[in-house]
Amino acid sequence: MAAQPILSSSGVVTNQLARTVASGAVHCRAIRVIHRANDGYVTLHRKAVVGTKERWIDIGSVEVFNLLSKSPELAAELAVDSYFSINSPYRTAPWRIERTGLPHPARQRGDFRWLNACYADLDCHRIGLSDDAALLAVMQMVDRGELLQPSIVVRSGRGAWLLWLLVDEKDRSIPQRAWPEKIEAYCRIQRAIVRRLANLGADRACVDVSRVMRVPGSLNTKASSGSQRVKFSEQASACGERIAYTLSEMASAVGVRSKKTSVLPTPQPNCRQWPTSTRNHSSAGLRVRWQNALADFETLRHLRSGFRKGCRTTSVLLYAYLLNRNGLTGQQVQSAVLTLAAECQPPLEVGKALRTMNDACKLKWPIRHATLARKLVVTDQEREHLTHWFPPARTSCRERITRRHALILSLVGNMGNVPSQRGMAKLLASNGVSVTARQVGRDYHMLQLQSCRGRQSRMVVDATVT
Repeated sequence: MAAQPILSSSGVVTNQLARTVASGAVHCRAIRVIHRANDGYVTLHRKAVVGTKERWIDIGSVEVFNLLSKSPELAAELAVDSYFSINSPYRTAPWRIERTGLPHPARQRGDFRWLNACYADLDCHRIGLSDDAALLAVMQMVDRGELLQPSIVVRSGRGAWLLWLLVDEKDRSIPQRAWPEKIEAYCRIQRAIVRRLANLGADRACVDVSRVMRVPGSLNTKASSGSQRVKFSEQASACGERIAYTLSEMASAVGVRSKKTSVLPTPQPNCRQWPTSTRNHSSAGLRVRWQNALADFETLRHLRSGFRKGCRTTSVLLYAYLLNRNGLTGQQVQSAVLTLAAECQPPLEVGKALRTMNDACKLKWPIRHATLARKLVVTDQEREHLTHWFPPARTSCRERITRRHALILSLVGNMGNVPSQRGMAKLLASNGVSVTARQVGRDYHMLQLQSCRGRQSRMVVDATVT
């Protein structure tokens, strides 16, 4: 039976897509309607019940151009309670998921290349409204001019999704590029859409670029038995063309005004503008921490006389990261990174070194010394020279106190008297034990030693001390 039109009387539904998705198989062709650019990724996920708890499981990232060819392999993973990203990242995380062999998804705000669609998630079941009633209300808003005609309507089992496909301002054959200012405008448009559809149960959290939605043709196990299949329906204009909008058209429709943004200085070619927050450390301890990490990296670099194949890109990434943490400017980092790349065996390509250097500025979390050593595959012979990455094991507090007391008794026995607390602190420092005069006073009390200021010191000998 042919699918019926879902929304406005001014548009018609692409029945072929509706039949394809409603047929029961998990079809990636509907995902390709949203992900129209080939140079991006689709992130895939699913929910599964483990024991008594529902867990979120990452399936992986798939190149958009390779999605259709991989659909048979992914059919089992995407059959039930599965999700995909609405917008397209340009990269993946640097590790793979062991179960599927796919790269781990990267879904931070700065990871996206394409803004494919604006969206609204209508959780109408929470307000006691059926999806038919919610879509009827949306149709009336479209007819009144309060909303633009959605490009895709999705019945997810317990609610509905509305998608407005986005196109570039200058080239309508491609989606909107995810430039930082465009992402900012996108999020403001999303907040305006949520406000307009609040009375229909719009999810207020759906305002970000990293949102995921259910895979077309998959099953929603939380829905009732007759409506578990997720159904996509692509809308078309009266002349049969795909409905898509620019960001400015979406902003105008929902009443979002353009916002002035400050213009940053143009960075030097191939030179990343490093975040100032990672260079201006407020703590002296942090400065010393990164200086020590860089010092051991330079030691390892000298020991190896250049990093070999298999470790070159990692060494450039970590070197640029450590230089940034030590407060060097982008130009200084670039010069040092290119020098390191030339020392590699064989030398690392300049273009790849610069791309890796730019990736290093996105590493915002601190990297531990043990992680640096593991990434650079430090051997047991090299560990002996990396004193900051592999500090000697610290003795217990009790052992340190026992050794210090033995040293104090030895010094007092050699001198024949008990020096002042400050004098003993200096003697201990000359023997490699750094303590304060106050600590020496506590040690004197524990050892029952007395020091008399201004006259000959004497030693009160305890019966247990020889």
